[in-house]
Amino acid sequence: LLCVHGESAQAEVEMFDGTEALVPLVSLLPLESFELGPADAAGLDAVAFADRCKARGNMLFKLRDFAAALEFYRMGLRALRDDAPLAEGSRCVVVPAGNGRPQSLRSAMVLTRQGDRCEVLYEAPSPPVARPVRVAKS
Repeated sequence: LLCVHGESAQAEVEMFDGTEALVPLVSLLPLESFELGPADAAGLDAVAFADRCKARGNMLFKLRDFAAALEFYRMGLRALRDDAPLAEGSRCVVVPAGNGRPQSLRSAMVLTRQGDRCEVLYEAPSPPVARPVRVAKS
């Protein structure tokens, strides 16, 4: 919201693409109560906080506030990344030590966990996709 024009009952807003537009005041919705302050994770574990962020993101998505929804989804994913619960039977993505290239990520299942060490069973790699090739005529 950039400016309110009370005499014409319109508001000047900035759209997602950066353009500005005049919209009727009646088309504006107030912020949801959870949007008024910082995200509160007090007393919640990472999974519960991520679930809360997802629910709030879904609510904002339904209201077509895609940028705000995306931010809540990101907060939830960051919480999971930072405090992911790994237990036996959990699925995970493994980044080989010293090699953070995306193509080296591997999907695996946790077999055992002791402290900060896990034994994992890697998923079989996907079979290569056949690609058509042009054969030169002799």
